[in-house]
Amino acid sequence: MKKTLNTSFHVSNEHGLPYMELNPLFQFTDQRTGWLHTAGKSRLYLFDAHVEDWTVIRDIAHTISPRVGLVMDTLEKIKDRESIYGMVAVIDEIEVYEPYRGKGYGRELLKEMEATLDFMYVNYIALVPASPGSEYQTDSATIHYFLEQGYQLYAGSIGSIPVVGKSL
Repeated sequence: MKKTLNTSFHVSNEHGLPYMELNPLFQFTDQRTGWLHTAGKSRLYLFDAHVEDWTVIRDIAHTISPRVGLVMDTLEKIKDRESIYGMVAVIDEIEVYEPYRGKGYGRELLKEMEATLDFMYVNYIALVPASPGSEYQTDSATIHYFLEQGYQLYAGSIGSIPVVGKSL
């Protein structure tokens, strides 16, 4: 089965600081039928964290979505301790469609995204490990999944909402 990560790009400079939105689709071709299947999708944002003052980055992140804002708030607090610098990717959404869950597609989607981001010189990736279909609701299985993939767990800036991240 040939598997590919197809990504569309949207570059925005609306807020005076460039950021990039990526919308990867995880697709594979069934060798028997030749049909193209889409097993999952994601939406993530790239920010240039080379700046001294993260105020503008945080403001932009909060206008994108509360989840992206939460992640950037958390990263700002730990950036020196964790050596977060350069390009940073924040996953706002990652989903494997129901018929494809439990078959390893999520792990492959994440691995392909990480490899692509590493190729693009992204240094750090982070997200709120929310359960599928939920904005902030997390469960131990979802958190454990990301820990198994090498992510570190951090306390989020809002209450007990966790954030996970990893250097690439």
